[in-house]
Amino acid sequence: MAKGIPDIIPRSKSEWTKLGNKVVGKIKDWTINKGKDVYGRPFKAYSKDYAERKSSGLIPRQSTAHAKGKPNFVLTNDTMGDLKVLNATRDSVTIGWASFGHIIEGQAKRGRVITADKRPVAKHIEKFIEDEYGRQIDRKLKKVSGTTTIKIGG
Repeated sequence: MAKGIPDIIPRSKSEWTKLGNKVVGKIKDWTINKGKDVYGRPFKAYSKDYAERKSSGLIPRQSTAHAKGKPNFVLTNDTMGDLKVLNATRDSVTIGWASFGHIIEGQAKRGRVITADKRPVAKHIEKFIEDEYGRQIDRKLKKVSGTTTIKIGG
């Protein structure tokens, strides 16, 4: 049976879940380790009082691994720890915050934008998604493609 375009388009819940988990990891790295927002800008500096309290490591439930240094969107790790794959189907994956979306919205109002309607992920993560999806198509294409021989003449 001949195979066509529908056979090469990734249509697996597990493939979408795998891609979603990779994207979640990239968002966390960009936000926590790089300290940048969805537009590639460093997070605004903490107020002097908050910076002192955070660097002391004495805030209840505080993640001490992120107590010092540049702003990184982590105090307790609850919000960024809540970022995950929420749903996957044969056609898509949805990532987001199951419980802490209101924190993300509040931080955006204060200039710390992790995601936005017009820019859901940073440009380099968008490129990663495009490349990863392209690799999935290439893998499927190799499975369905064959060799065509054309004989000309006698």
